Amino acid sequence: NYSKESMSKLINYVTEPYKTNNGRYICTRGCSKNSILRNMYTIKRAHHKEKGKQGEHFVISITPDNLIIYIRN
Repeated sequence: NYSKESMSKLINYVTEPYKTNNGRYICTRGCSKNSILRNMYTIKRAHHKEKGKQGEHFVISITPDNLIIYIRN
């Protein structure tokens, strides 16, 4: 979706404690993991990118033998 509210819902969904081992598996780039939405929108305003696609969600899954499988949503 293209709204700040939908991005907030997505962040809340993907960072739920039971999915992230209480935040242990959260990694961000260019943002603090404690204030992801606020930091993202500060960066978006600085680059005049507040409209259109709001972000991307990446999943990194590690197999039992430590092979990394990269999925881009």
